[in-house]
Amino acid sequence: MAAVLPSRFSLASLSLAALALTPMALLAQARTTTPVEVRVIVVQPAITVVTQPPAVAVQRPQHNPAAVRVRWGASWYPATRLRAVWGQYALYRFDGYGAEWDSVMHERDVRSAYDEQPLPAWQAETPGLALPDSHVIRRGEALMGEWHDGWFAIRVLRVRGETARIRYDGYGAEWDEDMPRSRIRLRDPETTGPVPALPPEAQWSAVDPQSPPQVGQHVAVRQGGATKYATVQRTDGPLFWVHYRGMSRAFDEPVTLDRIAGIPR
Repeated sequence: MAAVLPSRFSLASLSLAALALTPMALLAQARTTTPVEVRVIVVQPAITVVTQPPAVAVQRPQHNPAAVRVRWGASWYPATRLRAVWGQYALYRFDGYGAEWDSVMHERDVRSAYDEQPLPAWQAETPGLALPDSHVIRRGEALMGEWHDGWFAIRVLRVRGETARIRYDGYGAEWDEDMPRSRIRLRDPETTGPVPALPPEAQWSAVDPQSPPQVGQHVAVRQGGATKYATVQRTDGPLFWVHYRGMSRAFDEPVTLDRIAGIPR
C-alpha cells in the first residue's frame, strides 16, 4: 500500500495538470492574460450640410461724370464732355463719332447718362408738313426727309414706286439712301422753295477774328466732314448761333469761330 500511494499522488497531479489544459481553463487564462480589442460601430443617420457662399458685395460701376446724353436735332445721343468752352457751354464728342462731329452744347441740352428718369423728347419749333396722299413725288423735287427723328432738306434723285432715292442737301453721295414715302414731307415754311446752293469756295471771304460775322450774315460752317450753308441768328459771347439753310430749326446750334470756314459773298 505504501508503494501505491505515490503513484496515486502522481496520477492526481497528472489529472490536475490535464484539467489546467482544458479549453475552459485556457479561455479563463486568456481572459486574464491577453487584452481583448473591442470595436463599437455606431451608425449615425446621414446629415446633409448646406453651406452658402459668403455674401459678395455688388460692385457698381463708377459713374463717369463726363458721360452724358446730349440733344442733337430732335433726339438724344450718348456723348462725352471734352472741355468747357464758355459760361454754360461745353464741347462734347458723340460716342462712336469722330472729332469732325464735335459740338458745343448748352447745359440745358445735356442730361446725365445715368439719369434713370426718361429723357424728354425735344420738339422741333417748326411743325411737320405731312405729304398729301395726292402728292406725286418727282425727280429733282426739294422736300424734307426724316433721319433719326430730325428733318433734313433733301432732293429727289429718282422715284421707284413708293420709294425715292434721295440726297441730303450739303452731303455727299455716300449719304444717299432709298427713302419710303412715310419719311418724306413738304419743305418747312422757312425753307419754301429750293435751298440756295453754297457758293464755290473761291467766292468766300476769309474769316477775320477782329471782325467776326454779324447777325443775319451768311456763313459756311463745318459739320460732320461737310460744309453747310448757314445764317447767323444771334451771338452769345464767343459763340455764334447758326441756322442751317434748308434744315429744321431743331438743328440750330452754337459754333465757335474756328468752325466757320468762310463768309460767302
